[in-house]
Amino acid sequence: MLQLCTSRGLTTCLYTGLDDVDAELKAELTYLKTGRWQAELGGLTSRHTNQRFYDLRTGQCLNHLFIEQ
Repeated sequence: MLQLCTSRGLTTCLYTGLDDVDAELKAELTYLKTGRWQAELGGLTSRHTNQRFYDLRTGQCLNHLFIEQ
């Protein structure tokens, strides 16, 4: 399904509780969120989270976009 989406120019995203995924899977994704949910660390809006949200086109971690100022 991901290959169909990317072949049609659609944006794709995957959340996994893992720290990383296979390169073959990454090739079909636009965005990737990694890291197991840990309530005491919070999600992407927390400065202390263990989770990461990446733009795989640039390799940039986008966590800073979710943190409330």
